[in-house]
Amino acid sequence: MKKRYSLCLLALFALLSVALAGCGDDEENTSTTTTSAITLNIKFNAKAYDGQLYYWNQDQQMVVNVSRDPEASGPGTSITRVEYYLDDAGIGSSETSPFALGYALSDVATGRHTLRLRVFWQDNGTARQPVERTYAVQVDAPGTPGPDEPTMRTNIQTNAPDPDQPNVWPQDQTMEVTVTDESTPPMPIKRVAFYFDGQLVGTALEAPFRLRYPLAATSTGQHQLTLRYYRDFNGQELEGVHTIAVFVAEPAS
Repeated sequence: MKKRYSLCLLALFALLSVALAGCGDDEENTSTTTTSAITLNIKFNAKAYDGQLYYWNQDQQMVVNVSRDPEASGPGTSITRVEYYLDDAGIGSSETSPFALGYALSDVATGRHTLRLRVFWQDNGTARQPVERTYAVQVDAPGTPGPDEPTMRTNIQTNAPDPDQPNVWPQDQTMEVTVTDESTPPMPIKRVAFYFDGQLVGTALEAPFRLRYPLAATSTGQHQLTLRYYRDFNGQELEGVHTIAVFVAEPAS
């Protein structure tokens, strides 16, 4: 009887590149985002995981600072105004550097929210299309500690027959791979697309998100299985990618 073996993965999404930092008014996370002519440095006084989810408590103040990166931006570019929205409701704006927001969260309901920044800028005196950036926010009750490990987590199980070689299948077997969400709090997966050597070989639209792929027509040797899974988070679609090196062996005699 075939056994399943788990390959646990911390799914790192690429919406932002953010360094981990602790909660507190004196600690910041920095996100760097680039357009064709201006690079923005966006700093938060919050704990963030996977560049996706920022944590504040209701007894804290959300502090955000936006600035232009002088080394990576065009020489004639400058920020003129930043508008801040929480769940599409305007909560502040700034027209002077450091274009900061300080927003008390005491009246904000606990749970998931969306923070949106609209950055107005110019290039040598000419106004350009505003840049928008969106961030996921978790507001917790006063005194709630932030989680100690990344929130986004995906579990990948396979039916590879040998526990010491979890990515090896004989050519006469069917490869089975199952993807499940183990995030805390849950961030449901909407669909998973499976690619074998770059070719789409299956799409799962509901749980269990599973691929069954017969290997009889596959050559022996090294191959690559890529999983692209999509989560629904606060009305946004977040994408995660995981690649498995697959080895197809000769059938057992």
